[in-house]
Amino acid sequence: MRRLWRRLLRLRGQSRIRLPRRALTPEDLRKGDRLQIGARVFRVRGSLLLVSGPLAFSLEELDAVPGRRRPVRLLASPGTAGPWTLILEDSRVDLPVDCVVRFPAGES
Repeated sequence: MRRLWRRLLRLRGQSRIRLPRRALTPEDLRKGDRLQIGARVFRVRGSLLLVSGPLAFSLEELDAVPGRRRPVRLLASPGTAGPWTLILEDSRVDLPVDCVVRFPAGES
């Protein structure tokens, strides 16, 4: 019992407690959401279901200089938590979903 009490007091003193989150799916992404991938932050501008199967998301890079913004796309297969494909101009990068942090549009 003492151990539990000490543990609770220690947790209470922490500034933030992070709970495990469920795996992110393409269906969770909405227009206006911000996505952090590594050190870069993107805003979801819209999505499109491609005939070939995956969802294509149009992203806007928020850290880029306004005149130098590049087109960015994110491809993700619906219903799976498999790797997503980030397309920056002509380069494609497969990234695990765990590398993507989503900040919903309603949160600041």
